[in-house]
Amino acid sequence: MIYDQDSFRRAIINFFGSLRISIDRPYRDWHPSREVERDRYTKTMLLIEEARIRFNSIVRFKSDLNTNDLSFVCRELLVFIDSFLSSKIVDPNLLARRFRIAPPYPSSERNKPPIFLEMEEWNGLAIGDALQAFRHLIIRAIDGGIPSQGTLDFQNAPSIIPRQQLAPAQFEIRNGKISVKRSQPAPRKEDISNISLALNHIINSGQNLIDTLKNSNCDNRLVEQVSLLNKSLSANDNIIQIGLTNIACNIMSSQFKEELPDAVVSMFYAYNNSISMYAAQFPEWEKFVSNANNVELSPSDISDIEITADNIANELSQENDISDDNVPQTIKKIRSFIQSPGSGAKKAAFALLKTIENLVSSIIHHTSNLIEKTTSKTIEGLSAVASKLIIGLLGIALLGATGIAPAALRAGAPWVQQAAELLKKQIDKSID
Repeated sequence: MIYDQDSFRRAIINFFGSLRISIDRPYRDWHPSREVERDRYTKTMLLIEEARIRFNSIVRFKSDLNTNDLSFVCRELLVFIDSFLSSKIVDPNLLARRFRIAPPYPSSERNKPPIFLEMEEWNGLAIGDALQAFRHLIIRAIDGGIPSQGTLDFQNAPSIIPRQQLAPAQFEIRNGKISVKRSQPAPRKEDISNISLALNHIINSGQNLIDTLKNSNCDNRLVEQVSLLNKSLSANDNIIQIGLTNIACNIMSSQFKEELPDAVVSMFYAYNNSISMYAAQFPEWEKFVSNANNVELSPSDISDIEITADNIANELSQENDISDDNVPQTIKKIRSFIQSPGSGAKKAAFALLKTIENLVSSIIHHTSNLIEKTTSKTIEGLSAVASKLIIGLLGIALLGATGIAPAALRAGAPWVQQAAELLKKQIDKSID
């Protein structure tokens, strides 16, 4: 371990205290007036307190932690960070507030442990950035990385693999096949009536725009893009997918601007802006945009994500026995958003990364349970079929995990590399 254990323990406790203070400070002079705000604040603080208590329960009664203890502690801390950053309970605006470190040593102290000197540099960062910095510190804590899973059984994988997170698509295993999980936008209760009225207006405006475009000489791709967006709005689809489609649609309309009459350009502008304001009413979209902006993916990372998505989509297109057609189609659709220039491509790459992470997570959580049932023979007469299904699903998950692991690590999901190790070990075990 690159830090001494005593300093490491004190630093973790100090971070939890600092995080709690940083969140609590803005509320000292402002008392949430609405029950929903008070409830959200209370639940956010309880997330931190639960993680602190879990950490204390592990380290309090052990003066010297062995490698397995440290590995477990680090994984628990990383799960907390991922869960906190993706939780629907936490207000997205909270992550932009300033982080205030609670100094455990007087400012005049000259012999501070290195870990505390490092943490002092986080003072003034956005809370979201401080959590990312905390994650990187945990990753480096043990020999510069997360230790191998060793003898951890695959059936216990769900304990270290987070559930599916905010992304344009989530998945489920239905009737033995991977399928896209239906996910409707979840607005705040107080905004429901206004959002419903706005949505009807936007859909009608979109249909007028589509009819106008069809009667013009514009490129058919433009009509198809607007039709796709309006269809997603009518179906009340995943709000993140709607937001990304709107960005792509806006960019495409700019590219064909010279071919369109000024009146149609104005209609496009109003339509895209209305959808942008509509999406902004949903906490999921706000949090997704905030998370995407806090992640720096290199061109190499984006290339790896694209290649992995292509490989998964091609593989699933040929594996009708383990996947519904809507899965490769959805992955290809999200993959196409990366063609958008600028910040749109950045959001699209992050969206595709999170979509693949969700696919890996959903398969692991499902197959670990299926393996346990098959092993205990609670699925009567199904061992051969179940074995073939399991290996097929695990292969898809391994393809995704190994392809995106480096990018996922930089984007704050070190569990993907852990998942790849567990998947490979389980596949080898299943084949033997």
